[in-house]
Amino acid sequence: MHAVQAEMFESLCQDSAALAQLDRTALLDAAACRGGSTAVDSVVGDAVNLWRSGLESCDRAEWASWLHLMSTVRGDQTSAEAVAGCGLRLPWRLRWSRWRPPGSWDVSTLWPGPLAAVTATVSPSGGERIAAREAWDDRYWLWDAATGELLAGPWRHGAPEPGQHEPWWPADLALRRAPAWVELTGAEASEPLFNGRARVAGLEVLCGPGGVVAVEPADERAFGGVDVGSGQALLVGFGYTNGGLPDSWEEPREDALVALFGRSALHRLPADRLPDELREEDAGEVLSTIGLPSFTSTEMQLVNVAEEGLLELTEEEVWAHVDERPDEAGAGPYYRLGVWSGDTIVLDGDTGGVYVAAQEGEFGWDEPLVASSLRTFLAAVQAYMTGRCLLPMASSAEERREIRDSVLSDLEWIDEEGSRSEAWATALED
Repeated sequence: MHAVQAEMFESLCQDSAALAQLDRTALLDAAACRGGSTAVDSVVGDAVNLWRSGLESCDRAEWASWLHLMSTVRGDQTSAEAVAGCGLRLPWRLRWSRWRPPGSWDVSTLWPGPLAAVTATVSPSGGERIAAREAWDDRYWLWDAATGELLAGPWRHGAPEPGQHEPWWPADLALRRAPAWVELTGAEASEPLFNGRARVAGLEVLCGPGGVVAVEPADERAFGGVDVGSGQALLVGFGYTNGGLPDSWEEPREDALVALFGRSALHRLPADRLPDELREEDAGEVLSTIGLPSFTSTEMQLVNVAEEGLLELTEEEVWAHVDERPDEAGAGPYYRLGVWSGDTIVLDGDTGGVYVAAQEGEFGWDEPLVASSLRTFLAAVQAYMTGRCLLPMASSAEERREIRDSVLSDLEWIDEEGSRSEAWATALED
């Protein structure tokens, strides 16, 4: 607090070793009094997000271990080394992780996703492994216990052998990996950062909503286990971090789509296979240079354009079950992109707009236009599915609400006109 009053708090924030030694409530109170949000990729941001996750009661040395873990997972080795040398004897340190730290919007941390249980296993040759079961889809993953190298998974047929895996989003399985808001039982409740543990190879391996980490105790004989907190801060209001999607996500990004859906799920349609009647040039460029992710979730399914091509539909076929064609829609032809809650996702080959067209027996949407172009549709899917995958990984009820609000705001930022469709918001409603 004195640093804030003396206008020296920003300088203090650059000294990670000093931050690790401070009483956490004093540090967080100072951060809150400074006003504004705290950078998510900083030690102070780590402290804010750990506190919000219910990590309030551990002793100062254990708190330093947590700050060291957060810096290491973020790839901030400078801060991690400073925390390690802060003068406190860290009771444990991170060995490896496949985990999304609280507050993170890094799409590379989305997999393996929420895990329900972790088990130590031994290979026939004596190698020690870690098997973990997904919380939402009961698929399994397998890692080398000592190094964290992925050996197998995801795999839906029990614990896999090395080399066994299936796509992150199998075409024949509607994954629950991106649950609707109402499926998040007790969306106002929270659980600890980790809810499963196993001991193997001198390590403690922890799993939970954010994934899996392996930590190495400084003294294995005296080690009583990592303090994972309560899951919900008793006192809130110690500030916020500035997490969110990068500005570059206003456009679809191949690296983000690959991190979200997997390399094997992103399919292009070569220019020589584009329909001659596809008059909207930008749509053709998107299909041939970026591609379309093929995936199946509980509500949305996008086709594999490389295998199936673009199925052509007439104006009459697309709008057969609505009173009239939307004013902004073209005369066709249209091209089928997938299915959304039982309705057909189509690309207007004339205007480039993307619509969700009602099918027989379905109510449809008052605003069927979900994107003004295929490019913004792909950017919106990128943001929407990232947010949907983040929701079950949230470390607190407060963070979960922030993710939901951020997704809806991002959709408007990407495509204001398309974001008006209730198709985007329905799964995020109470």
